[in-house]
Amino acid sequence: MSFINWLTPPTVTTVNPRREVLAGLTTFLTMAYILFVNPTIVGDGFELALMHALGTNTLGAQYQALVYTIKLGVAAGTAIAAAFGTLFMAFYARLPFAMAPGMGENSFIAYSVIPAFTTVLLGMGVVGSQAAVIALMTAITAVFIDGLIFLFTAWSGIRERIIKSISPNLSIGISVGIGLFITFIGLSLGGFVIPGSGTPVAFNTRAFVTPASILAFVGFILAVFLYIKRVPGAFLITIVTITLVSLVFNLAKPPSTPVQFPVFTTSIIPNLPNNIEWWFRLVSLAFPVAFSL
Repeated sequence: MSFINWLTPPTVTTVNPRREVLAGLTTFLTMAYILFVNPTIVGDGFELALMHALGTNTLGAQYQALVYTIKLGVAAGTAIAAAFGTLFMAFYARLPFAMAPGMGENSFIAYSVIPAFTTVLLGMGVVGSQAAVIALMTAITAVFIDGLIFLFTAWSGIRERIIKSISPNLSIGISVGIGLFITFIGLSLGGFVIPGSGTPVAFNTRAFVTPASILAFVGFILAVFLYIKRVPGAFLITIVTITLVSLVFNLAKPPSTPVQFPVFTTSIIPNLPNNIEWWFRLVSLAFPVAFSL
């Protein structure tokens, strides 16, 4: 029995290697954007928490370097998690399913959980950047523990019963709500909405005269066009294109080195006992993160 036949699910009778390779490349191009987006979202959430912990609206070079190392750690973790999940599905379940971190959950963790943990830690007497760092690691620990809970509920059949008990309208509403939340984050980062006077937010009337906002809008149009045309890797193509344009117009800085070994600054393993201890101390906030699953 060949290796390809061994990987083939029992329900599949014929395998076309060329088609399988093209399908794999198409899937990779479709989901590879998470390697860029996930570190950006989590890093931005940590940056907001860090500024709150320091009581400032700007970060010095030392703390900017800290945020950068956090983004590198998240990027490495994202790649390893996606590779492990996909290979596990291939070699154990023998199913052509690609796995990667979810886009809805990372926004929730970055912009809700980490800042909330930081606020609580400041109230507990933890000061300075340490509050934001502990908040980040506690949030990641919460995701790990919630992943174990998810694994148990999926294995035991509890998750399926819970899903079936939720009405279709509520399920659709949750998906729409997550989508709107991510959309709002994009509008904020793109400079299209700003804190309002008398209202929570307001439209930025100078958005379309700001180079960064104009580029963000062009990127949105390009991504929508490529997606509608069913171009494989539509989001990845958009990210690469907009990045190159921003580099040409000095709207972004190129990396200091083209290749870099992965760093594991966000790994919970080296300090696992303390991370779990903080999880228990913040359990009233940490445990509900499970509902983000």
